[in-house]
Amino acid sequence: MGARPRPPAAVREHVAAGHIPPTAAKHIARVGGDDRYLLAWAVVDNDLTVRDVRQAASAVNEGDALDDVLEELGVTPGELTVTLPSPVYRDLRRHATVSDRDADDVVAEALRDYL
Repeated sequence: MGARPRPPAAVREHVAAGHIPPTAAKHIARVGGDDRYLLAWAVVDNDLTVRDVRQAASAVNEGDALDDVLEELGVTPGELTVTLPSPVYRDLRRHATVSDRDADDVVAEALRDYL
């Protein structure tokens, strides 16, 4: 019998901080690749239960797309609420308006460049 898969270090840190229940982390570990992280962040950013995580992990391992599975659970994949200092928020909105772009697109581009 092989060793059980372990969640990645970034996920284990959220378990240690109490953001992800240990039982949910075991189900997250069953998911491979980048989907593993996306499922973990969905748990951190939303009110997913351990049952939700178990069902999501099983569906993904059966071939369902994680984005579709999360949407069925009422989670918008990639959605994150961010609080910005007022001057940064003002500048973001100004830049988005002047460049005729959505603020989400400006933030996503800036993060892609940064990360």
